[in-house]
Amino acid sequence: MNTVPIYVDRIILDFLYFSKDLKNIFFINKYWNELIKKSNFLTTYFLLRNNMRMYLEDERMNDFEFLKNKWEKYNSWKWTINQENIIKINQYVDVLDKVNVWSPGIIKNITIFPNFNETVFEKKMKIQFLGWNNDFNETVSIKKIKPFGSKTINPSNKYESLKKIKEGCWVLYKYPSSFNYRYVKLKTKEVNEKNIIVEIDSSLIKITKENIDLIKTPTNANALIFKCKDYDLLNRRFKF
Repeated sequence: MNTVPIYVDRIILDFLYFSKDLKNIFFINKYWNELIKKSNFLTTYFLLRNNMRMYLEDERMNDFEFLKNKWEKYNSWKWTINQENIIKINQYVDVLDKVNVWSPGIIKNITIFPNFNETVFEKKMKIQFLGWNNDFNETVSIKKIKPFGSKTINPSNKYESLKKIKEGCWVLYKYPSSFNYRYVKLKTKEVNEKNIIVEIDSSLIKITKENIDLIKTPTNANALIFKCKDYDLLNRRFKF
């Protein structure tokens, strides 16, 4: 592999940087291992990660929008869509919550419950919603679960995935006159050639490719990075 021309190396790395296969190339040989570690991509990413840690430790309400958008760019490729409705513990899924709004979540437990006459049993899943604290956990039936990314906005291609949100989902939204992002219910009302009309809190708002970053997908990272105080992750423990 170390006989491959350097420009070919760069092309391969550019492709793999935003792929889950990147970790595998570290073990090809020492040459590739060192090449990746010294790459501009990883150098920039590690610097960004350190900046984000300092930002989260800062209690002041500094609004480093460029940092937050850059973080989304470097991590949104990890958001994968499951084509099959797989039901298992620690599986990511889209869930219809108790107020009939879709939100991404993770299955934390699966229990078999008897129905009212105790002759038929029903499988129910305990859901921990992404970006919400544990007070909002729910136990739902399989009827309220859909494949991950099928009912919510995909952060790696927000504008295109926004076109399909017909039933309503939770998003983090920054009103143009506001300093902070807030949780809101979003529903797509109209898709046009140059914009998408969405309904947010009973108001119609025009979303374009230029202002799409006003919308963020609810994730644990986004709830912390955007310092959302509405439903802070007060009783959630994270490993850093």
